[in-house]
Amino acid sequence: MLAATFLFGIPGGAPAAGLLLLGCLALGWLSLRDVVGLPPLRKRVLLGLRALTLTLTLLVCSRPGCSSEQHETIEGHLRVLVDSSHSVELALSDPSRREQAQALMAAWARDTAAGRARFSRFGTELHETSLDELVAAYPTDEQRSRLVESLRRLAAEDTELELGAIVVVSDGADTDVDTLPEDFALDGVRVHAVTLGEDDEVEDDAIRALRADAVGFLRQPMRVRVRLGTTSSEDRRVPLRLWQGQELVREQVVTIPAGGDVVVPLELTPTHLGRALYRVSIPVGTGDAVPENNDRSFLVNVRRDKLRVLLVTGQPSWDVRFLRVFLKRDPAIDLISFFILRTANDLTMAPSEELALIPFPTDELFSEHLGSFDAIIFQNFDYAPYEMGPYLPRIRDYVQRGGAFAMVGGERAFGPGGYEGTPVATILPVGVPPESLPPERSLVEGRFQPRVVTANRHHPLVALLPDEAESLRLWDSLSPLEGANQVTRLAPFGHTLLEHPRERALEGGPLPILAVGQAGEGRVLALMADTSWRWGMTTAGQSGDASAYDRFWDRALRWLTKDPALEPARVATDHERYAAGGRVRVDGVIRDAVHEPYASRELALLFVPAGGEVPVASRTITTDAAGAFTAELSAPDAPGGYRVMVRAPVDGAVAPAVDAAASGTASTELASEWFIVEEGGDELADPRPRPELLRALAERTGGRLVSAASLPALADFDTRRTRSLGVATRFPFESWPALTLFVAALVAEWAARRRWGRR
Repeated sequence: MLAATFLFGIPGGAPAAGLLLLGCLALGWLSLRDVVGLPPLRKRVLLGLRALTLTLTLLVCSRPGCSSEQHETIEGHLRVLVDSSHSVELALSDPSRREQAQALMAAWARDTAAGRARFSRFGTELHETSLDELVAAYPTDEQRSRLVESLRRLAAEDTELELGAIVVVSDGADTDVDTLPEDFALDGVRVHAVTLGEDDEVEDDAIRALRADAVGFLRQPMRVRVRLGTTSSEDRRVPLRLWQGQELVREQVVTIPAGGDVVVPLELTPTHLGRALYRVSIPVGTGDAVPENNDRSFLVNVRRDKLRVLLVTGQPSWDVRFLRVFLKRDPAIDLISFFILRTANDLTMAPSEELALIPFPTDELFSEHLGSFDAIIFQNFDYAPYEMGPYLPRIRDYVQRGGAFAMVGGERAFGPGGYEGTPVATILPVGVPPESLPPERSLVEGRFQPRVVTANRHHPLVALLPDEAESLRLWDSLSPLEGANQVTRLAPFGHTLLEHPRERALEGGPLPILAVGQAGEGRVLALMADTSWRWGMTTAGQSGDASAYDRFWDRALRWLTKDPALEPARVATDHERYAAGGRVRVDGVIRDAVHEPYASRELALLFVPAGGEVPVASRTITTDAAGAFTAELSAPDAPGGYRVMVRAPVDGAVAPAVDAAASGTASTELASEWFIVEEGGDELADPRPRPELLRALAERTGGRLVSAASLPALADFDTRRTRSLGVATRFPFESWPALTLFVAALVAEWAARRRWGRR
């Protein structure tokens, strides 16, 4: 077959040739005036020569030609592509889509033409298979249906252009495209479509799609877009619910138009860092064909946009100045700070509205906005003069619900600040002495070099450098502190990181200088000194390096606010989503509260469903010397959210490979992370067959559309392929004869005009 295209070889193509034609016509018109007064014969000769010359000029200069592409039709190979996605498994008619496909495979097994065909199956990926394998076991476990992409891959693999036709056996429910792309082409390969389930009658309300950002920010609202659909012939009113774990976050009634879709925006506000599990659901109605698509789970990786810190100080000092400058300098910190320079009891001799110093906004901070802060720091601050007693229980509750609190020493902190017996004292990692204690006993005078507690040397607040020995030498090289607050003891949940080299606590034991702990869900820090600024300025004057101060407070805030990079125990899965029964790889590093590795320990690795306590899968793992491990388990069969959890017995015995709730063995959770098991997902979101996509494929490529119920024979499919043999372009006036004729015409006209006295 030959297809030709007319063209002009002149630069600019047809427009340039058109301009050249106009120029030639203009010259011809001028020639009519030039021959006025000549005898008729001479006039006809000159006009004829001029017409010939202009015509040849136009043809030689515009270079008209034709481009022709030659094709040939060959008998090509046959490729069969069968759908192994989960939607084929749906039993919505009798026979079901899978049964139709199995019957077709069995019929083809008796067809002699099957021996000349190659078979593949598609879903999420393209897989090579054989007809015998499909007859023996027709798989329908793929979680996506990428029909158009699979066809493109098959055509791309045909580098020798020997493929003639592809027979597609599918329901047409491509999860990647809604309609056939305009640019879809297979370079002459025909696509014959065999439809499955085209007569299925589906009654289904479904969550068709769910779009949520993979990343959200702590305490910042984010939107989730849920697309609901129905196959009902009437409008449907359904309640749409948003859950976090077992807690209902939001519910609204949605009207779905008959046979259509509606997009519903939902707003949520993450409250915890790390992976957060959410779920949207609609009720399963009577006769709902696919209950699995009425519930969808999703994960949001929650991060911090900015660290919001409240700094309350009792009076200006070098320590206050350095900490405030550090906090304000960090662009990732949103600092709210208050210097207390007057109290409500001060005699001002003037109305409050006329004063430059406002009263401390106690109620506004600790009633309205307390939950908006990531960390609260009391620096040398006594609460009593500001009538804060009623608000101290709020601070305790804020910490126990997951907040962070730090108290920095001075003559108004700890015992001298009157915190003994208050709700705040119950969350501090040290015991607070009574306010009645004389100053010489509540405060320790003199310079001292704080000492790192050897057992807790791996904690990130004292392991300021990667190398352990260098980190210890750094602490020894820092400028000494001056003075410290006395405490009674270390709290049962506290850990001493730095201690006084000489002084003892009131109830015995080395005096803690830096102590940390976990109070409920939150973290607390107590620094029994108000001269940590010396680690910066004074040390810089001695060694030229002031970075230790910034490094310490940076790590202190990150640890208090549970920065994932400083967590003692971490566990992660290689993916966020898995198919039922898929392989789940789990990697983790397990350390205790002071970051001492669980070295060479046997622990329990569990899969626990959301809202449940009893595991659905478990195994025993053994950590290495650094507390790290890698393990693989099979994903649960039931869809939904799950926590991968690492547990250890409280008494230190070998961890059983079962959950404590099931066995009665006391155990503690060391680390956990969420993941999702999906059944169907986008594949089952819309269970309706889509024969219109298969019809478009067949029409676009010159193939046939047939039903699987008719059991078409492979030999009936046309495997002829039209392919190009190349493109040839010819310019007939780009030749020596044409050029010779053109020159001869010019010479003849010139000679005639000269002979008859014309220029």
